[in-house]
Amino acid sequence: MSSRSIPPEICGMICQDEILTRGDLRVLCGVSRSFRDESERLLYVNIILRSFRYLKSWCSSLSRRPHLGNRIMKMTITMPPQTDIEADDLGKIVAAFRKCTKLRELEILSDGMKTLPGDAVNAWILLGHPFRLTKFTNTYFQANLLVDFLKEQTELQVLSMRPKEKIIVNLPDDTLLNLSTIDASAAIMRDLGSGLWNPQNVKHLQYHLWRSTDEDELRTFVALVPFARILKSLSVQRTEAAAGLDIAILVSCIAAQVPDLKYLRVLDYSRVPLDASVPLLPFPIRFNCLEILILKPMTRVTLDGDDVTAFADLRGPISRFLTASRIMDSMPCLKRLVLITCANYSFRRLQDGNIETEGAVSLDDEEWMKQ
Repeated sequence: MSSRSIPPEICGMICQDEILTRGDLRVLCGVSRSFRDESERLLYVNIILRSFRYLKSWCSSLSRRPHLGNRIMKMTITMPPQTDIEADDLGKIVAAFRKCTKLRELEILSDGMKTLPGDAVNAWILLGHPFRLTKFTNTYFQANLLVDFLKEQTELQVLSMRPKEKIIVNLPDDTLLNLSTIDASAAIMRDLGSGLWNPQNVKHLQYHLWRSTDEDELRTFVALVPFARILKSLSVQRTEAAAGLDIAILVSCIAAQVPDLKYLRVLDYSRVPLDASVPLLPFPIRFNCLEILILKPMTRVTLDGDDVTAFADLRGPISRFLTASRIMDSMPCLKRLVLITCANYSFRRLQDGNIETEGAVSLDDEEWMKQ
């Protein structure tokens, strides 16, 4: 039987074999029309363009074969500095976007080579297209220039914007009514929480603190109030924040603002020269129904250049278990506690109330979005 006589259903089964790579699918495009149709469908469902050269090639492909745009459901684009893009290139990108009528997930990322993330101003290329996204990620455009684009995306459920700049983002109160998940810098989160916009359906929130002071962090806690009514999971990531609040104060402030959380993760990537002066969470912290708590305290730099946890009570298995038991005893609803030092040490509460160590475990970085 020649490849031309193989039924399309069999071609589809062959192309969907998990052993095949994207390179294999490109080869199958040249075997027969049936193989090409199925291979192109799979290749164009999820487009990943890791360089500007690939982006320009993709624009050219869609100009020759516009029907391929209807097959794209998910796209990741890595953009160069805006000074490297000519006006003609922007026009081709706009024309290509207009053909992506079924696009649902879009990531626009900075290549991080010549400009800071979130520095580009040519966000107008995203306006006026037929697609309605459910997920949008941006580390390339200035966040305040995306307001008109976000107004158009009435079906958006997941929004991720993490530029480090402290840019004001003012959304009208009737925007993003279906949004349930936000992953943003603390500055953007503060703007969303203190402006006109009402986060009425946001159940999952992650914000990033970068070189924050205790004053920055306290202002961020105030912005959590509008989220408190429905928020179920919260993740806080802190980097280079040696001048920030102690992790116990940070967690207790969160408990005061959003006491009905079910999931809390605090990851502190800061490095300090000295050990912490008190144990981890030395006093009881009151959540109403917290079930999962994940903590990564800051690290201390040793004389030989290695990093160890800044909390001495987490360095040995016995003291770590005693610390976990003390924390879980003070939070009766807590079912699982993970303490991250050199590994992810997990502890869980048994049905009889006793605490059991699960040892080192792997963690899903997007677990906070799935609670």
